[in-house]
Amino acid sequence: MKHKLRIYAMAALVLCVTCVLAVGGTLTQAATDSQQGGEDKLTINVASNESQVKEASAQAQLYRVASAVPDGRYDTYNYEFDVPEFASLKDGFNQQTYTAEDWKELVKRAQKIAEDNNVSPIVTAPVGDTITNLKDGLYLVLIPNASSGKYNFTFEPTLVSMPGKVDSYGNPVYTTDQGTWVKDVTASYEINVKWSMEARKGGLKINKSVNNPNGEPATFTFLIEGETDNGTYQNYAAVQFSGNGNQSTTVNGIPAGYEYTVTEVDSGAGYQTDGANAQKVKVVADQTADVQTAEVNFTNAPSGSGKQGYGIENHFVWDDGESGGDWVLTQIEIKRPNE
Repeated sequence: MKHKLRIYAMAALVLCVTCVLAVGGTLTQAATDSQQGGEDKLTINVASNESQVKEASAQAQLYRVASAVPDGRYDTYNYEFDVPEFASLKDGFNQQTYTAEDWKELVKRAQKIAEDNNVSPIVTAPVGDTITNLKDGLYLVLIPNASSGKYNFTFEPTLVSMPGKVDSYGNPVYTTDQGTWVKDVTASYEINVKWSMEARKGGLKINKSVNNPNGEPATFTFLIEGETDNGTYQNYAAVQFSGNGNQSTTVNGIPAGYEYTVTEVDSGAGYQTDGANAQKVKVVADQTADVQTAEVNFTNAPSGSGKQGYGIENHFVWDDGESGGDWVLTQIEIKRPNE
């Protein structure tokens, strides 16, 4: 008989004497006993947006912090902190009285030991992969911060316990008088780790050159537009000339990882577009050491009209807001020199 147990580590759970569980930032349950003839298999996952996390190549690190030993008096398992690196976790540990907050504190202590002492995980695997041949015990799951082209991800540390109890349908049970210990079958178990993500931003540089400039001031306006996960992004930028034939402007804070169309919507008084007036470009995320800025290039030439002028730059800024966020319009008047 095979059981597949899915455990959602999204909320704190209260541990009772016969419960062995795992919680996000606390403890999660898994069941089976590799020492009793079954092969432990554990899949570390996320609760949603799994494909986006996989794009970030997130790696789960698994540490065994204690053994799970059958209790000779009761139908339960006890933890023995016999792993040398984590032996100090037994100080103050009381499985019978531990609350959800106590388990959260234990997770923090285990994480600090692993990180401060550079403890090597027993296995590292991509999120979503299945880890096999695990012994009974209490395990720490750490997933370092990861990034995709669009998002930065952070993950909560989690303690996972094997074995545990399941009902007749293979669902986890956290009561003292129900369920059956799963310890002598081949089983696959899955935990979902709590996580958060933040949109990455990038910059776009618009380069403007004018063939045979007439020496008169002019303002060139550009529309930046593209589809993102939050809907349509739309912004405006302007490049002002005062006789110089090459100018540029950079727009920062654009959602990264998407393709945008940059269109010259106003070629400036006295000028006309010389070439294509729209270009596509993919904005990449800012890097810590070397900021990568996407670029587009536009060329104009005098139209012969001799007209002069100035313009308004409509600039849209994303406001998170309490109702889900929206683009907010601001306007900047761009005057001719000496005005």
